[in-house]
Amino acid sequence: MYFMSLNTLFICEIDGNIEIRNEFLNIFDHFMAPTINVPTLYIKAEQIYNQKLADNIKSFVDRHKNEKKEISRLIESFKKIGIDKYFLILQDEPKDTLLRLYLENYLLHLDGEKDKIMNPNNELIKPLLDNYNIKNIDFAKHTKIGEYSQEKRICRFCGKSKLDVNFNNKAHAISEALGNKNIILNEECDDCNKYFSKIEEEFIKLHNFERSLFKIPNKDNKLPEIKFENGKMLNIPLQNSFTKDSNKETPHLSVFIKEKDVQFENSNNTPSNITIHNGEITPQNIYKALCKFALSVVDKEYLPYFENTIKWLRNDLEIDKLPIVFKCRNFEHPSAELILYINKSNESNLPFLIGDFRITFYRYLFVVPLCSKDDERFLNNEILENNLKNIFKPHFKHLLQKMDLSSVKLIKINYNISFQQSNEVTKL
Repeated sequence: MYFMSLNTLFICEIDGNIEIRNEFLNIFDHFMAPTINVPTLYIKAEQIYNQKLADNIKSFVDRHKNEKKEISRLIESFKKIGIDKYFLILQDEPKDTLLRLYLENYLLHLDGEKDKIMNPNNELIKPLLDNYNIKNIDFAKHTKIGEYSQEKRICRFCGKSKLDVNFNNKAHAISEALGNKNIILNEECDDCNKYFSKIEEEFIKLHNFERSLFKIPNKDNKLPEIKFENGKMLNIPLQNSFTKDSNKETPHLSVFIKEKDVQFENSNNTPSNITIHNGEITPQNIYKALCKFALSVVDKEYLPYFENTIKWLRNDLEIDKLPIVFKCRNFEHPSAELILYINKSNESNLPFLIGDFRITFYRYLFVVPLCSKDDERFLNNEILENNLKNIFKPHFKHLLQKMDLSSVKLIKINYNISFQQSNEVTKL
């Protein structure tokens, strides 16, 4: 059974011993109803996590924690609900996003927070909720995706098992250098992890400026140092880097010239602008990195639809034409976020899987290509844009750029930075 509150959703399976299971069920608000043979216990769907229930759960755990490991975790799981807050007991996981919204609205109603209830018929979200289920990846929660036992693992990218490959490395589903410390993909072998690290490195390099600005460290906990012909750019602490009347630090970068080691912003010889070259990338590898992130966290049941996508990702294959990627304005979220939209409507004019990847100032809305449920109409930029505009209205309000990432030619990463002279003295 599943327990759902506004703060958490978790499963509890107490199988095997009927007496222990019935003892657990009797903890909750229930009633007895007569049947043909014997009275039947009915658990109410609506429950409240009050101090009495918390004490009863603790007593139950104390009595049986050594019998099943799932029981020992119950106290911490229920604590996440919050004292005197309502929760629901459900037979199945509410995977449909629209259903889950209705359940959340019901919980808000029970908790007396009616002002927070979201109208599912709102014109901005209704087309999305009618056509897509939403999977929001929680980067703050430590999560391991896939088979726990190394002996039973099968890599979701090459299809090999422990007999042929190793699973010794900790494979981050989204690059650690983009802010992901918690989402681990068990089902990525060491060979695939090494292969994809080269592709992901290009995506990381593309965002080194933003990573440095927002202090997003790499896996060695170091901030990127962007070097250019006459100097370097890096993020170092400043004494007066906090905004007035606020404890929030102002994002900043310090730029040094090599010859004099002088900070441009405080120099009388400050140039009006400079161009910084930060290496080269292949556009198609940027698209590959986005798709690899998406297929690392999508539910395993959908992977058979992406056999051709995985072949493209893993085997140095190139595609002449990819769907365009929509780069939109994000509102300064330091580390990465990823949301997946999975088509539930069977509307053929809508892509099956869409990713929404967010990092600092930007969010990338992209179709995961080569899905067996899709056709080639999404290669037509105009058709794709018109279809997605109707679904993702809030995104397109902040559209910055339509990106064609089909090219396999190396291109340079250039930052054009303009400077404005300031009379304030900044201390290092």
